[in-house]
Amino acid sequence: MKQISEFFLNLFDTSDWPARWNCGTWSDFHGWLYIISDVAIWAAYFAIPFILVYFIQKRGEVPFKSIIWLFIFFILFCGSTHLIDALIFYVPVYRFSALVRFMTAVVSCATVFALIRNMPDIIALKTPAQLEKLIRIRTGELKETTSYLQMKNSQLENFAEITSHNLRSPLGNMVALISLYNSINDQKERDDLVSKMKIVSDKMMQTLTDLSMVVLNTRTENTTYEEIELDKLTNEICQTLTEDIQKSGIEIVTDFSSLPVIRYQKTYLESILLNLITNAIKYRDPEKKAFLKISSHKEQGIDVLIVEDNGLGINLKRYGDKLFKLHKTFHKNEDARGVGLFITKNQIESLGGTIDAQSESGIGTTFTLRLNAIKTPSND
Repeated sequence: MKQISEFFLNLFDTSDWPARWNCGTWSDFHGWLYIISDVAIWAAYFAIPFILVYFIQKRGEVPFKSIIWLFIFFILFCGSTHLIDALIFYVPVYRFSALVRFMTAVVSCATVFALIRNMPDIIALKTPAQLEKLIRIRTGELKETTSYLQMKNSQLENFAEITSHNLRSPLGNMVALISLYNSINDQKERDDLVSKMKIVSDKMMQTLTDLSMVVLNTRTENTTYEEIELDKLTNEICQTLTEDIQKSGIEIVTDFSSLPVIRYQKTYLESILLNLITNAIKYRDPEKKAFLKISSHKEQGIDVLIVEDNGLGINLKRYGDKLFKLHKTFHKNEDARGVGLFITKNQIESLGGTIDAQSESGIGTTFTLRLNAIKTPSND
């Protein structure tokens, strides 16, 4: 303790040592080389901390700021030891030099400890190249997400129009049945009409439920496939369109002898046939009796449906590329915007199939549906 006390009391006492010029044999070149080198090192060491402080102030948020401050003090103390070494050539403050060196050692050890403790986080920092690569990946993911959201947004925007299209005919039949109900007095006939209205209303509710899935669910792996009796399904659709069929006088003939049962997504197939039958009724030729034939067969292992009418027909040379897209009209009908065929095409193609049309104005239209469903019975 006495030595420690004497050390600090005589911290700047130089009487116990000669100046370094007087210790040993120094040539002028050797001595000044030592002094100038120490002063230059001190100047550089003192400049670095000021640069770092300027960087911190300008940068604001800096990772590992505490370590940077430790480096600042470490460099300042290291620079001080070199300045004192140059000073000792003239003023032998060896006690003060020892104290500064001790403080430099403490700060150096603290800096090393902080570096070791934070090394995992420092290593984890991304390099500019890694950040650029990460940005590219995130940008790609963002583009995919944006594209997906745009697709969903487009589906939602068309949902009201699609729903309107698929419900227009059943709703029209419901209105006609209600009007007819109010015009008759026979209770038996009324009960019969009520039964028909219930069939139509149930079908409308089912259509709303199905449309939600059809429009919003594009993942075919979640689609339910089942064995569908084509005759039964066609009869159900015709019941829904009873009033339109009777009013139009259209004759609907089916031939499912070669393919009576088909494995498909029922919601899609029902919507497809509903659209094609509705179109045949809507675009019938008023100059002749309306006729619609639906048949089926196998073609190289693929289920094929043929829907043929003798209606107004379509000039495919003029409208062929727009037939299955949203468009204004082929028949000067304000309600005809191509929604039905647009829906039909997307439903068929989403399950791996195709739809083609052959038509001639004034003769009629034939649709060929190749229902190559993605799933097979073994996949369910």
